[in-house]
Amino acid sequence: MSLEYITLENLPIIALASIFAGALNAIAGGGTLISFPALIFIGIPPIYAHTTNVAAVIPGHLGALLGYKKILVEVNFSRITILIIITSISAILGSYVLINTPENTFSNLAPWLLLITTILFIISPRINKKIVNNKIGLGLQNIGLIIVSTYGGFFNGGLGIALISILSLNKKNKIHEIIAIKSVIALVVTLTSVVAFAYADFIRWEISMIMIIFTSLGGYFGARLAQNLSQNIIRSIVIFIGLTMSILLFINI
Repeated sequence: MSLEYITLENLPIIALASIFAGALNAIAGGGTLISFPALIFIGIPPIYAHTTNVAAVIPGHLGALLGYKKILVEVNFSRITILIIITSISAILGSYVLINTPENTFSNLAPWLLLITTILFIISPRINKKIVNNKIGLGLQNIGLIIVSTYGGFFNGGLGIALISILSLNKKNKIHEIIAIKSVIALVVTLTSVVAFAYADFIRWEISMIMIIFTSLGGYFGARLAQNLSQNIIRSIVIFIGLTMSILLFINI
């Protein structure tokens, strides 16, 4: 295990970025917009910054899954099983593409991926408002899940928002069921991609372990602050940071 990035200069950056990312995920989502650019800033190559960040967010997905366990008990088991199979295979495909993507190519893609994540974050309130009104069928939903899960295996940012938009295509799904199913799929996609990244030795585990500690800490305080802070203010800050980081990465291409 290499400790080249664990320096006195980098450790405070990793800790603060992870705390803010954990807090933002608990309050409004969008923590990737903080943690992913921060890892690039301290010198980690973009692909490894992404894969390391993905490994660090697993506890957050697991916590969300546990939080919706009562709802998931009532969801059709066979349907969940089919979704898990579809999304895990798609995530493997996306991860394989990433592992075989040249570093320079991913560096050029990074600002675009971050921008896409920011745009998904911006439009997420509209998605949530229309979540029970769409009448598009189940088949289109499955096609959408294949696309989104493949994207999630390649780049995890904005996965939750994208999954919600796709799951809302089936009018039979209720809002709480959609969010609960989203939690299952997000965990499956993330775990699948992390296993693939770990097998290919693409994760800086020493960084991920530190991030997990501080994202958990940030998530705890973020959940408590969420009751007192304006969601609009928090969302505006996240959007500003996401757009700013995207521009900075475009400048550095």
